[in-house]
Amino acid sequence: MLGDCPLTFRLCGRVSHIPPGMTALERGQQWEMALELFREMQVMRRTPRSSSYNAAMAACAQGSNWQLAIQLCSDMRKNLLKEDVITFNAMINSCEKSSQWDMALAVLHQIDDRFLDPNLISYSSTISSCEKSGHRWHLALQLFQDMLSDVITPDVVCYNSVISACEKGMQWQTALHFFDEMLLVGLYVFLTEMVYPQS
Repeated sequence: MLGDCPLTFRLCGRVSHIPPGMTALERGQQWEMALELFREMQVMRRTPRSSSYNAAMAACAQGSNWQLAIQLCSDMRKNLLKEDVITFNAMINSCEKSSQWDMALAVLHQIDDRFLDPNLISYSSTISSCEKSGHRWHLALQLFQDMLSDVITPDVVCYNSVISACEKGMQWQTALHFFDEMLLVGLYVFLTEMVYPQS
């Protein structure tokens, strides 16, 4: 399989340019091949860099494999590699894609524990994971407030996730409040339908 990949080439039994290749494959949603490239680095006993781990964890999100993403982060620490916010965002995204809202929330808290600053992606993915759970609207609201406290400006994706979480929790008035606020700040609305109480 690796021999068919145009983003790598073999030279004297070694694989070159793996990190850029992994990133390109992950972005192209070829997550299985990206993880295979990463495994080959380990088999060849080449210590992957932080960027390679981040790309592998991002590939885990494409494959909804949150357990492997968490394990890869643990391996990073064993190899004394420094995590950054991209590392944690990749783990959160993996948990969100796998409907693991509790793990996404735990990873978000780890960002503070590592003295890093969460960003819009950190909060947006965690809020989305709470929305997808169907019964965590209160956590979605708290995360939204935490994001504002961190002086992070929410985008339309964040607003939509919070509105959807409130809708699923039958919190119609709160959903309408966020809908009006989104219009007030001038964000373009990508909602498929208006959020109003059903009669």
